[in-house]
Amino acid sequence: MRNIMLLLILASLAGCKGTSNSSISTSETIGAETGEAAKNLKTLTLARQKWEQVGPSNYRINISFSGGEHGISNGQRIHEIISIVESGDVTNALQSPSEHSSIFGPYSYIDLAKNTTYTIDDTFDIISSKIKNTLLIGEVSYNSEYGYPESFEYFEESGDEALQFTLNDFYNPDQHTATLENLKSKPLGTSQEYYLNYSISWGFSSVSVNEVFSHVVSDQSIEKYFITQNESLGYTLDKHPSTMAEIYDFAISIASDLNQKSRYAIGNDGHLESIHTEGPYARTDSASHLTILSIKGVE
Repeated sequence: MRNIMLLLILASLAGCKGTSNSSISTSETIGAETGEAAKNLKTLTLARQKWEQVGPSNYRINISFSGGEHGISNGQRIHEIISIVESGDVTNALQSPSEHSSIFGPYSYIDLAKNTTYTIDDTFDIISSKIKNTLLIGEVSYNSEYGYPESFEYFEESGDEALQFTLNDFYNPDQHTATLENLKSKPLGTSQEYYLNYSISWGFSSVSVNEVFSHVVSDQSIEKYFITQNESLGYTLDKHPSTMAEIYDFAISIASDLNQKSRYAIGNDGHLESIHTEGPYARTDSASHLTILSIKGVE
């Protein structure tokens, strides 16, 4: 019996010793991974988790490159790609400098099948690869709201050229359409009748300015007329919004279009004050601007 007890005690001690060695080994492994690369990978993981949680699947982002194969290494030459992403995939992209200098402006559309384009997920993959290959230079700057990378720099595989990435002008259409939908749902006042007056300009450099007057009752225009500066452009009254609800619908359609760069302003009364769009990125001849001049009769 005494021999059996002795054997059990020795076996127990041996088991404890094995556990101790395993713990030390794990600690050493963790220690080996806690350098600058591990710190950067941890920050990257947290930023990517935020992006996956709150980032939209539809968005527009400007990605600028300087140095490396895209230009000289001191960053004086910058190449820019505007990625239009829908459901997580690039559906359209433009580049600057444009291959064509014309009315179509500084950007030109690029062939997605022949050119490298980037989503925000792609930039996370690039950073991860550069960290693991110890090619990352310094720290990555991440956006505090969405988590996407805003700027980073790394060495090319050859090690003698540095490439800088900068991500800016992030546009989330869902955020803007939700804001406009919310404003649209708010009543103008207690009255169901009002007189709407706004100006709207279209075309190249917005040279044609029309002023619209509309008498609205219960969200229906019962009388409408306008003054135009250029009748030869062929604008008709039917092309213009008649009520504030229609103006909001116009603003929402523009805000949801990733191919147009647009902005809007909200007045002191908490309602839409103006809408401006520059039209498709690759054109400069289709800008429009709408400004609400007055809404009378609203109490």
